[in-house]
Amino acid sequence: MLHESAIVLLGSAQRAHARRQVVNSIRIATISLPHPTFAPDEVISPGPQDIFELTEQLVHQSVLMGADFVCLPELFAYFNTSVPMEDAAESIDGGAAHSFLSSTAKRYRTNIVATVSTKLDDGNFNLGVVYERAGVLIGSYRKVHIPEGEQGISRPGNDYPVLDVEGLHVGMQICHDLIFPEGCRILALNGADVIFWPNQWGGMPEMETDILMRARAIENRVCLVSSAWVLSGDGFFRVPKIHGRSCVIDWDGTVLAEVGIRVGMAVATIDLEEVQRRREIRDRLLEDERQPRTYGRLVV
Repeated sequence: MLHESAIVLLGSAQRAHARRQVVNSIRIATISLPHPTFAPDEVISPGPQDIFELTEQLVHQSVLMGADFVCLPELFAYFNTSVPMEDAAESIDGGAAHSFLSSTAKRYRTNIVATVSTKLDDGNFNLGVVYERAGVLIGSYRKVHIPEGEQGISRPGNDYPVLDVEGLHVGMQICHDLIFPEGCRILALNGADVIFWPNQWGGMPEMETDILMRARAIENRVCLVSSAWVLSGDGFFRVPKIHGRSCVIDWDGTVLAEVGIRVGMAVATIDLEEVQRRREIRDRLLEDERQPRTYGRLVV
């Protein structure tokens, strides 16, 4: 796969030439946003409207770099508000974050992957969503593994859907999900080529986070796209510091593009012909060589 970072800005002629070199390709962007430190005396900044404006700017920059998909951090619209998490759930129809995602995807003609605290008929969920280029919600995923601090606030989901979007088979995990290998494995068995991982990751050393992300990509022969937060104040945590890591990791564990310790975006190119070759290798590994008859303990 090609290795490109959006940190290097290309002119329009260069971008066109680069795109012609990989005719059958998809470009994926990941975004880092500023996260408040939650120090008791710290003002939360930017505010909710500002975070929409900043997110739109970064989506626009991603599209200028040719992004077909843009991934945002977990609950991108929530952490810059003072609303208690249990009161933050919004409806899909008319909710501020959902409306923003729909209009932004349509305005910039790109696919946006994000998560929104969402009120559904059967409860509140940390809902992963995919809005396609026309601004239509084409698929969703309910976060399955709910950490202690979120239990009682959002309900767990119970399945691992895979979407076919422009020839790419797309799945999602959200933050705490990645600790449990079963979710990514099921997505791979369901045919995922790319697993998007919006997260609000913390509490784990950077090296462990890096190993965990690479392992999920390698063991399942998928591309992993992480979108995380950067702590952004003068409070307890100090800055700059990575809160997770926004990057695109290839199926062999290679980091194709990363944002670094800053607010910004990065873009990587995925060759769809190589994706097809990868599917054949993965199918042989997962369908012909696995021994599920011995895995009963995993579901006890």
